[in-house]
Amino acid sequence: MSATTSSCGTEGTAARAAADVAAAAAAGEPLRSGRAARWVDLIRRPAAARNTTAIVALLAALWAAGSFVVPVVMSVLLAVLLWPVLAFVRRWLRVRALAALVVTVAATAVTGGMMVAVASQLTVAVERLPDVLHYAARDVSAMAPPGGGRGTWERTKSALEELDRSVARATGTQRGSDTAQRQKSASIVHATVEWISATAVAFAKALANSMLQAGVIILLTFFLLCTGDKLAHGLSVWCDGRPLARGRFSPLVCDTAREMRHFGAVTMIVNLVIAAAAAVVFFAFGVDNAVLWGAVGGALHFIPYAGLAVLMVLALIEVYAAQASLVAALLAMGCIGLIGMCIGSGLAAWLQGKASSVDGAVMFAGTVFFSVLWGGWGLVLGPMLVVALHVVMRHAAAQSAAIAAAEAAARAPVVPVDNAPSIIVSTDLAPDEVVKPEPAAVPIQPPPVLVVPPTSSSPVGPTAAIARAT
Repeated sequence: MSATTSSCGTEGTAARAAADVAAAAAAGEPLRSGRAARWVDLIRRPAAARNTTAIVALLAALWAAGSFVVPVVMSVLLAVLLWPVLAFVRRWLRVRALAALVVTVAATAVTGGMMVAVASQLTVAVERLPDVLHYAARDVSAMAPPGGGRGTWERTKSALEELDRSVARATGTQRGSDTAQRQKSASIVHATVEWISATAVAFAKALANSMLQAGVIILLTFFLLCTGDKLAHGLSVWCDGRPLARGRFSPLVCDTAREMRHFGAVTMIVNLVIAAAAAVVFFAFGVDNAVLWGAVGGALHFIPYAGLAVLMVLALIEVYAAQASLVAALLAMGCIGLIGMCIGSGLAAWLQGKASSVDGAVMFAGTVFFSVLWGGWGLVLGPMLVVALHVVMRHAAAQSAAIAAAEAAARAPVVPVDNAPSIIVSTDLAPDEVVKPEPAAVPIQPPPVLVVPPTSSSPVGPTAAIARAT
């Protein structure tokens, strides 16, 4: 984003803060009282224990009320992103509610289509899982040493068991029979199957809960598109009634919405590029429906980090089933991971640097924080919330700098104008048109200019004669 766009609203905020402090100084009011003192106290208030307690309580409330907060936040974000689309549709549909309904239905259809495509390809991958396991068993069997000898793993296991028996004899610890020990230790395959079953049950429960929340999100988004401008106007009027927020709510909301839309556009471009690159990789390794797999990759990448990991696993399964080669499957998975790092990180960071100044490390840390706070929804909402918090902090920093500059200017030393040197410029004005400043106490500034009528003794022309007054 250009410097002019990124500083939208901050100049007006700085001017208002300077006006508040200057008005207090002109009225002879101390800077530690009145409206100026409120600004100074708000910005420079020390971090007390109660502030830390308030932050911790807020985080606890956000975590406990996640089932309510997540749909509301998601609806607000969708309404902000879809607002330009609503304005475009209203060129043909003058009825606000009808236009909002069309936009909401279209967005729901696109999102539902992406989810159906992902679900169908996941089903295909699950159906090919037995073939993948068969190929994996074949490759693992090929790793056995020739001649029926024991491999490194078997020899290491026997050595560890012998060490365990020796320690038991030396310490007098009772040790069960080898058969009981073998029964206690489950195989890797058995543990993997149990983990997959438990994960599938948890995923089904989370999916059912997400579907209920999705319905709430759709309804809230529709209502916000219908009456969002009135709600924003009401909040602006309410904030204007507060001395510390007067005239500052609207610029903050405008900047936040602009930054979020820019970030949404960058995310869309990056995901489209990833979809094309993933389709090329799947096609190069001989996977059927490579274009559809590429679309699934672009849709999964809307979920930061976790979506890329799922796409890598799907590439491993599909290429393994298509080529029956572990090397080819690992190579395809590595290509997908390389695409995710180069495009999803490099290109996204470059485009986001053009659109906003959010650092990549801050984005990653914020996304992880919100994912810990709200789970899967936090992964989706995290980047947008980081962008919004970045805009708020930028406005707060601009406000703090404006207050500091205004306070420093109000406390500057003053001198009478009569004691300051002046400059006399010869012009063609009449004697009664000469302007003389009134003596007053003002801050130190450039010497005032006094104009006098020309005289016959002026050594140069009427517009260039300048002499220092004594």
